[in-house]
Amino acid sequence: MTSAAPATPAPTGQESVHLRSSGRSGLLFAGAFNGLILPVGFGLLPWVAARRRDLMDGYQYPRWLVVVGVVAWLASVYLGYELLTTLGDL
Repeated sequence: MTSAAPATPAPTGQESVHLRSSGRSGLLFAGAFNGLILPVGFGLLPWVAARRRDLMDGYQYPRWLVVVGVVAWLASVYLGYELLTTLGDL
């Protein structure tokens, strides 16, 4: 005697909406987290290069280039922080 498999309810579409929204928030969190972590890592490399002249065979970055780099780094840190703080509102 064979038994029939239990019937599963037909999907209503709500399940896929829930999965899409949770996936979207996960991607937003990953992007915000990377927006904070990557500037730290990328800020460390030029800082070390600017401080350790022996690594660059005595090359010294022009002062204006260091200032532009610091301003760009600060902007990326600020934008990453803003995205992370507004992530809860989404």
